[in-house]
Amino acid sequence: MFSLPSSPPSNSTEYESLDDQDAHTIPVTESSIVIDGLLRLIYPVEDPPLDTLSSIVDVLRTGRKYQVSNAVMHPVSQAFNKLAETQPLQVFATACRFEMEDEAMEAARRALKVQKSMEDSEEKKLTGAYVDEMEHVSAGAYFRLQWYLSVDGKVNDSFKFIRRDVADGTTEPEVESFLKDVESEGDEETTDFDEHALDAYGAFSRLLADLHVQSSIDPSVDFPVHQSILIIHSPVLADEITKPLSIHSDGLPVIHLPIDRDLLHRLLQLCYGALTVLEDPSTYDIDSKMLLRLVEIAKKYDMPRIVDAARVMLRAFLASDPMPAYFVAVACGWSHAAHEAARYAIEVPDIQWEYVAQMEHCPAKAYYNFLRYKTRCEEEVTKIKDRHTAEPDADKGECTVGPVVRYEDNVSTLLHNSLVESPKMNRLKAPGGNRTISETLVQRALDKWKERKGVEGEADAGDVVSDVADLQTENSVMEFLVRRELAKIKLDFDID
Repeated sequence: MFSLPSSPPSNSTEYESLDDQDAHTIPVTESSIVIDGLLRLIYPVEDPPLDTLSSIVDVLRTGRKYQVSNAVMHPVSQAFNKLAETQPLQVFATACRFEMEDEAMEAARRALKVQKSMEDSEEKKLTGAYVDEMEHVSAGAYFRLQWYLSVDGKVNDSFKFIRRDVADGTTEPEVESFLKDVESEGDEETTDFDEHALDAYGAFSRLLADLHVQSSIDPSVDFPVHQSILIIHSPVLADEITKPLSIHSDGLPVIHLPIDRDLLHRLLQLCYGALTVLEDPSTYDIDSKMLLRLVEIAKKYDMPRIVDAARVMLRAFLASDPMPAYFVAVACGWSHAAHEAARYAIEVPDIQWEYVAQMEHCPAKAYYNFLRYKTRCEEEVTKIKDRHTAEPDADKGECTVGPVVRYEDNVSTLLHNSLVESPKMNRLKAPGGNRTISETLVQRALDKWKERKGVEGEADAGDVVSDVADLQTENSVMEFLVRRELAKIKLDFDID
């Protein structure tokens, strides 16, 4: 601290002693309250009040910043851990926000202890672990907290909350190259460009370029372009072009943009050939991180057509890679695309335990909202399933399922037996699982029907066909009701 630049001693007569006049002033960024708390720990005076999470964290971070010894900081660490016993999630979120990994791990242990003491359902454990302090935490860190709690804290030594280790044991599905994060492997490939990189249709041979676009980050890459193209797409760039510009060796003006070469290339590609990109998005290997940056740059330069093109590019992957697409949509602020991606995602079994790199670019609330949406959909499907698997009325010998009425010796009994006799099949949670039932239900019910009725060979083939047809009809009704009710459930998009 005393090696920091300081102001010279003051000659003011306000000081009462020579020692005061010789004192140096050291500027610090912390508030007087925080510095007072730190100095109270250092000097033999009464300790500062450490009764709120914010005051504890401020002093703890400041002490580490100035490398105050652990012995001096012990009261603060002790207060922090004590608070974690009663507010583990708040402490966890705060620790993650300020990149305090050890404290985050300790808070997670406390949260696990609290969870084990609670008599609650699995779903509520999954979706209830959220507090307002997590608004500054990434969805990735929140996912890892949920994972940690789900496995009772049994994680390997490389497991970290704030910055993920690829060997931490969490699952990461294979996705299309379009949605891969280039940083996930740490092996970013560069693209070779030439002066004709944008000349897809021979436009430059018919109309010569009248402007050069260079990256101020990497000026070695130069793109000859047409001013009219940039003017059409961006009023911001149109204004920049009217300003005095440097001159290229060929006599054309040069506009410098603070964009790296890969992103600049993609941006200009879309300006020149957006329709080609939209026809077959998979031909362009644009990873999710670049897509997010592309949208950010397009918004910065007021290029709505480029934003629209990126949105359409994402739509091609909503069904094939729903979770990566969901987080990309959230990061871009596209609520409709996020809802559609979430709708596809809930059809994937155990999707809540699949990590995707795009989580690191979104707030924890995005993942929490998805979990809530998934839970509401599961509950609605369960209600419909329970109505369809209800026991027939003992007096009337019939079972009413919405508008469909079936008799006891007909399809309702078969459907009931097929579902409730198999624990796995009874855990119908999503439309994807419902389609699995559609594919296997008939054969399962038919086998049980044969066993019960003693059907052999072709003796009662007509009855079998009739029952199977009824079974298919009722299953279709259930499928219809599921999709109708799920369409009413909306994804929360209250993300700042």
